[in-house]
Amino acid sequence: MVNPQPKVSVIVPVYRVEPYLDACVGSIVKQTYPHLEIILVDDGSPDACGAMCDAWAQKDPRVKVIHQANGGLSAARNAGLNVVTGEYLMFVDSDDRLNAQSVAILVSGILEQSGDLAVCSWRKIYDIDHPADRTYTVTSDQWQCFTDDAVFDLLFNHQVPLIMAAWAKLYRTTIFEKLRFPTTYTNHEDEYLIHYVLAKVKKLCFINLPLYDNLQRKTSITGTVYTKSRLLLVKAHRDRWDFCQQHRPQFAQKALGKYLTTLAVSYTRFKAVHGDRAILQQLLDEFHRCYPQLRKKSLFVRLFQLNRPVAGLVVKIRDKIKG
Repeated sequence: MVNPQPKVSVIVPVYRVEPYLDACVGSIVKQTYPHLEIILVDDGSPDACGAMCDAWAQKDPRVKVIHQANGGLSAARNAGLNVVTGEYLMFVDSDDRLNAQSVAILVSGILEQSGDLAVCSWRKIYDIDHPADRTYTVTSDQWQCFTDDAVFDLLFNHQVPLIMAAWAKLYRTTIFEKLRFPTTYTNHEDEYLIHYVLAKVKKLCFINLPLYDNLQRKTSITGTVYTKSRLLLVKAHRDRWDFCQQHRPQFAQKALGKYLTTLAVSYTRFKAVHGDRAILQQLLDEFHRCYPQLRKKSLFVRLFQLNRPVAGLVVKIRDKIKG
């Protein structure tokens, strides 16, 4: 029998977010859904974050704190995964915030729809922006559900926004029984893990409500200049292509198309910041090596093959539009 009010474990990796941590944890503590286990993982933060985590544990018995040596985002999330006791789990970045109804809505959706993964929409917030919570009344017909191959295809068709992010999702905990985030990745760890996650999901349910607030900071991992570590995205997409060839051959061509696009875009962005020439040549060689294997090539992939400067201009314009 399905528990009508299952426990939800919320994992929050914490590192150098002193100005934002209380707002983040406060948004979790005040959830209208009370059956929570809140796991704060102090990843060796050199500021007051560790003490702030302990203070929250003193105030709310649902809060558990793990203190560990700095190992990065993946290691912090994994530490949380190692101790979860909830039937479902969420990841919340420590400078982000939840709508007060986030957990309640996602739990009701995953139970009503008999799903393995519930996903919501999200909104960008800024350092000076403190938008108030909206109150939602949700009906069952607001949920859009995907099953079997349609779940995995979300990696390629953009029907669900930012599907690769670990946050803005409620997972059945059993999905992570044998899965962990890659500790060798300092960027794009979500992008690496998501195809392994979706391969275990039989039914995904999406609701187009912005229940998760994502803080835009120039000092965050994704807000920094295009460094060598950002090229780990290429590695993640190569792994996805390899995974599809072995386990999801019906998606291998789509994964290859995305991989080639990622190679081209990454080459262009890395070259713009005068990146290492040897690495640039490796990216280019890999693109040319894999290009003939793609049967149906996108206009951008063809353009990069024929005229890299023009393709680079396209990337630059797209990046400027996105801000």
